[in-house]
Amino acid sequence: MKKLFIITLLSLFTICSNLVFAQTGNLIISPHIGAGISKTQSFLSPGITYSGGITAEFKLNDMFSIIGGIFYDHKEARDKINAVDSLGVTIINARINHNYEFLTVPILLKANFGNSDKIKYFINAGPYTSFLLQQSLVSYNLEDNSVSTSINTDLHNKIEAGITIGTGVAINMCERMNLLLELRSNIGLTNLSKTEGATTKTQSALLLLGFGYSF
Repeated sequence: MKKLFIITLLSLFTICSNLVFAQTGNLIISPHIGAGISKTQSFLSPGITYSGGITAEFKLNDMFSIIGGIFYDHKEARDKINAVDSLGVTIINARINHNYEFLTVPILLKANFGNSDKIKYFINAGPYTSFLLQQSLVSYNLEDNSVSTSINTDLHNKIEAGITIGTGVAINMCERMNLLLELRSNIGLTNLSKTEGATTKTQSALLLLGFGYSF
């Protein structure tokens, strides 16, 4: 995993370096933060997701850009267990969160639209690679309000590949600063589960807020 992570970052650095020298003055650095909903298996309920990271955008021309970045992503799905014995006495009444913590590296192609200097609309899409930092099950006992956590990272594959699709608006705040609002969907394509016969693929939808600064 470490080798693939290093190769991915080196590839991203190489692309970025070439574009910086080729497109001087067209670099936009943007921190982002956002939240939304996520899910994994169909029998689990959706949970919350939140994300934060930074991107570097390089303008290829007036319409198209390429974006590289790195994000911390929290994704989860939820389950509820309510079991009673033959006498109707509650044996277990709990909510279980399936939590996934990732370091995600997307590489996106972005298309910008609009004739206004104040507001630009955009769409972007491309692949991402996520590196699983930790997977945990957090059980909330609804009877006595106790909480227990188990770490199950070793039961999962450490790398997830997927695609990102987003659309949004960039609002010019001043000469070099843009406010960015984006609806983004991350769709996992590879199975995270090592358990035979089980399939775990993540999906998330987020509203991201960012600030782009042009150099």
